[in-house]
Amino acid sequence: MKKNWLTHLCLATIFVFASCTKDEVLDAEPATQNISEDFSSKALKPIGSGVMMQAFYWDVPAGGTWWNKVKNKAASWSNAGIDAIWLPPVSKAQNGAFSMGYDPFDYYDFGNYNQMGSTETRFGSKSELQSLITTAHNNGLSVIADIVINHNSGGDSEWNIFSNKNTYTDYNPKSNLFNRTQYDFHPNDYHSNDWGVFGGFADLCHHKTYVQDWLWNKSNSVAKYYKNTMKFDGWRFDYVKGFEPWVPKEFRNAVGGFAVGEYWDGNVNTLNWWVNEAQMSAFDFACYYKMRDAFVGNNLNALSGDMLWKRNASRAVTFVANHDTDEIYNNKLLAYAYILTHEGYPAIFYRDYEEWLDKNK
Repeated sequence: MKKNWLTHLCLATIFVFASCTKDEVLDAEPATQNISEDFSSKALKPIGSGVMMQAFYWDVPAGGTWWNKVKNKAASWSNAGIDAIWLPPVSKAQNGAFSMGYDPFDYYDFGNYNQMGSTETRFGSKSELQSLITTAHNNGLSVIADIVINHNSGGDSEWNIFSNKNTYTDYNPKSNLFNRTQYDFHPNDYHSNDWGVFGGFADLCHHKTYVQDWLWNKSNSVAKYYKNTMKFDGWRFDYVKGFEPWVPKEFRNAVGGFAVGEYWDGNVNTLNWWVNEAQMSAFDFACYYKMRDAFVGNNLNALSGDMLWKRNASRAVTFVANHDTDEIYNNKLLAYAYILTHEGYPAIFYRDYEEWLDKNK
């Protein structure tokens, strides 16, 4: 009986991966956004009609070659049923050419300013990034930017009147865009903290008008520059537990596009609360942990448990592994069969598809 069930799932995986048409998971746009116009100008597949590719893993090779490597896979991924690629944070971070981008310093340095020890980012140059995005669009693929706006790193030391000590909160990026000081981080003259600090990094205060202006309100804000100049089509918000749901909601409302948050929590009630508050999708960690129990713990009854895709399929991005967590090491193909044959928007991890598993399956 198990053998027959496995065979049917694997066959279904092949079929769904080749012809998945989950139109219902296309995220609803703000009222002012005409999604058909947004996509038709570049003839992109609607996000949610196929499968998302997480186009990186932790510690991809340094040396500025990654953007070109991903660009060369765009056509084959599109032919396989991918409709969008999620890139790592694209801007210059504190560790320069060695950083994975999650310690952002200059949001407008895409590998074109010599600072933090390098000109290129770990992944390549600005021109190579733009070439990748153009190639993806030419193959019908949307490109999702990883947005890290909870914390910053790499600022100079200054005497902080709110902390009564020196803090690394003086930011003077070479782009000369979105300079920051102690007034833009916690604690400050507005309040002492928000929902969460990550890794001891300088914690941005999203209640400050100056921060809101640079993140999404100004004509050359991060949101609008990434959308209009760099041509990103969607957003993956990092560590959304660190700030209130209205923050990514305002960012997304300013520019439209698909959006998904990393709310790392296996509690389906919490996930459903967050997607309703933020009005965007979330990664279905409830599904992830149930699959871990089912396929690693050999307890298929776990799949009868509650998951975000069962509560709110149009807001659930399902996944088997990502750059942060990869615990489903047994029966991983079965886990992919599960997300590819159920509702929600499935995401595939680069290393699983390109290196560790048989992509034909």
